Amino acid sequence: CAVVSRTTLEAHIAVRPEFAFELLAKVIRRARAATLTARQLALNDVYGRLKALLEQGAVRGADGGWSLPAVVTHRELAQRIGCTREMVGRLLRDLERGGHVQASPGQVMHWFRPLPPRW
Repeated sequence: CAVVSRTTLEAHIAVRPEFAFELLAKVIRRARAATLTARQLALNDVYGRLKALLEQGAVRGADGGWSLPAVVTHRELAQRIGCTREMVGRLLRDLERGGHVQASPGQVMHWFRPLPPRW
């Protein structure tokens, strides 16, 4: 991490004007990501956010199913989608009972059919 003064930044942009566009592109990407996160928190219910997170991180396996590439705890999932660990546990138990997800403590989550659009 570093602090760059305005005069240093202006001097660098004067020498490399293309840097201004690179910097602007990064700022725009971060603003879009923040807007998407805020929109998901405001408009999606907890299941919708969990489903999006699982599908975003899923990898298609040779067996035709999807799985998360690493073991993720309920607490980590809850922190990423803005809810409680208990709510994540409840939703995943319901998905297991419905035959949508297979998971056990300390194992990678796996599923063979698309997750339902609503729960």
